[in-house]
Amino acid sequence: MLLFFTLIANAQQGLPKFQAGVRFGYNYASFSELKNSDLLTIDRNRFVMAGAFAQVRVLKKFGLRAELLYNPQGALVNYYDSNNVKVEAIRKLSYTDITLSAIYNFRVLKFVGVYAFAGYNYSSLSSVKDAVQQPYTNTQTITDRFEKNSSGLIGGLGIRMRVSNINILPEVRYLYGLTDVEKNNSIAKNRVFTASLGVSVTL
Repeated sequence: MLLFFTLIANAQQGLPKFQAGVRFGYNYASFSELKNSDLLTIDRNRFVMAGAFAQVRVLKKFGLRAELLYNPQGALVNYYDSNNVKVEAIRKLSYTDITLSAIYNFRVLKFVGVYAFAGYNYSSLSSVKDAVQQPYTNTQTITDRFEKNSSGLIGGLGIRMRVSNINILPEVRYLYGLTDVEKNNSIAKNRVFTASLGVSVTL
């Protein structure tokens, strides 16, 4: 009985006051439905993402998080080139992202909690490359055709497992791009599902 009430009391504790850490994972990326585009088909492809974050508690169960991420996006695409030859390529858009999110913590036990988050994503494009045809070794840089900046909305769920002042944070999120990625008349927006693992220190 004493153990039961101890767990209940611990469950009422809030988020750590301040956390700083790093995150690594995979993006499963594609584009939205294409309109007026030279792309014939699209399919999801996988890219490695990584970054750092800081999080602060605002209220007992609410927090704010800021992230700086290397966050490549894109897709497996097919299109006709300037010579009217059908091309299969991995299109990789390399972004540096800043995200700002609000977090709500659903605590389960003292050392384990579940959280949900939603926020805004701003991306700065550094390069766009097509790795053409199997085994995708012929790389073309096509950055000039694409918008330098993009924005989107993010949302997701995570688990926080605490060991002393170390937090282990497996997480899934979805990025819903709001802006077109290309400069021409095509309509294509980023759509990205991310599975990642974060490690933070409570300060």
